[in-house]
Amino acid sequence: MSWFKNLTLFKLTDDIALTKEILTECLSKQLFTENVKSCTDVKGWVSPFKNTELVHDLNGHYFFGLKHESKILPSSVVKEHVEAKSIEIEDQQGYKPGRKQLKEIKEAIVDELLPKAFTKSKITRVWIDKHNKYVFIDSATASVVDDVIGLMSKSFDPLPIQSLHTEQSPAGAMTDWLIADEAPHNLSIDADTLLQATADNSKIKYVNLIPASDEINLHVTAGKQCTMLALTWADRISFILDTELKLKKLRPLDILKESVDKSGQDELERLDADLTLMTEEVAQLISDLVTGLGGIKK
Repeated sequence: MSWFKNLTLFKLTDDIALTKEILTECLSKQLFTENVKSCTDVKGWVSPFKNTELVHDLNGHYFFGLKHESKILPSSVVKEHVEAKSIEIEDQQGYKPGRKQLKEIKEAIVDELLPKAFTKSKITRVWIDKHNKYVFIDSATASVVDDVIGLMSKSFDPLPIQSLHTEQSPAGAMTDWLIADEAPHNLSIDADTLLQATADNSKIKYVNLIPASDEINLHVTAGKQCTMLALTWADRISFILDTELKLKKLRPLDILKESVDKSGQDELERLDADLTLMTEEVAQLISDLVTGLGGIKK
């Protein structure tokens, strides 16, 4: 299924009346271009899925991708070549190269080796839910999310997203749910928990085990809070919630996988069927989760 595996949430602002055409125009300012000789790191916007346009529009749900391509040039390889070249130059001029000359040698070696270096690339997908005014980034890694936000800030003026905060902090809410052994409407607690102390950063992790309420109380009394909790929504989607309101390891359960009829569909139709299901289900999940956290902070 073509689902996002992680969700980092933001709110969509009202500063821009988003359409596919406006999005395409804004993203076109920072399109991905192939890695050139002198670049070790290139980022830009690309189509989010195979054989789709730059912005894939699914009834007001917009998808696009950030491609990050980097050249892998190990420092040990550069050092080896620089040392060899330095010895060669020393033999020619009769004395060791100085600091400035070594810098020039290194720059020349890097330029020479870059075209032969391995290339690593990754596409991070972005989903804008125009109806519910959410923006989702398919990553829980801070540096990747920062890359997306950074490039969006260059593509949009003003940036049409803002941080999302709830009335109750996720850490406080997850701790309360564990103590009560009960999560809010449509949410149920699963068997993966991380408790962490703010004072000394000590941690206790439960894997495949739901700790008893009295055990949780002891840890809370000792200054720990729940910083990560596995949850299931409506017996349909499982995920792990953290303190930053990120949903990790998002996974549709069998009841959802079996509900998609892909018989007689081409590749694009199958993609849209998957995405339609994801947008509908995740929108309701986020609604229940935010409600369970006291609503969006004003």
